[in-house]
Amino acid sequence: MKIWKPTPGEKRTYEGLTGYRFRLLGQLAYASLLWEFAWPKLWAAFSFLGLFFCIALLDGFKNLLFWQHVLILVFFALVFCILLIRGLLKIPKITSEKLWRHVEIVNGISDRALTEVSDKLGLNTGKKFSQHLWYAHKYFLLNSVRDIRVPLPSPSMAEKDPRGFRFFIPVLLIVSLFASYGETHKRVSIAFSPSIPILFENLKIN
Repeated sequence: MKIWKPTPGEKRTYEGLTGYRFRLLGQLAYASLLWEFAWPKLWAAFSFLGLFFCIALLDGFKNLLFWQHVLILVFFALVFCILLIRGLLKIPKITSEKLWRHVEIVNGISDRALTEVSDKLGLNTGKKFSQHLWYAHKYFLLNSVRDIRVPLPSPSMAEKDPRGFRFFIPVLLIVSLFASYGETHKRVSIAFSPSIPILFENLKIN
């Protein structure tokens, strides 16, 4: 019986596909899946931060008393940190198996070709027959995943926010940027710089 054996060109293709291509694919897929998992957990924190900048750009901090300004800054900082930490703690860990299985599902691959593509021959490694069968198995796996694509992030925000409240802050932020045209940097600086009261303004030195 003739056993399939890769040609030198096929072997180089196999080594290349299991090397740089899958490393790059894994990095892109990880970034996509991380965004998909992270954004639903973090959007509340960044929306709250966006609200702060909307108030700043609309010059809402201009006429505040010193103690009022400080209290509002502390309030925004505290709530933002709470929302951010709570969101970060809810982001699930992305394992290698979960990552590749996600790519397989998106690409319609049902035989776990990506999950198995990095497997190594564990038994009978010194036997030519086993090596040839292993190369054949791996090469056919690679042919099945040659044209896979990295899935775009799909956080499913429409299901979590069907009324579309997530668009309110971005729209308000754009309006605020237009309203503060020419004074954007100044207004943001005022928001982060409470005016220290001059208690001895009328004090005269004889």
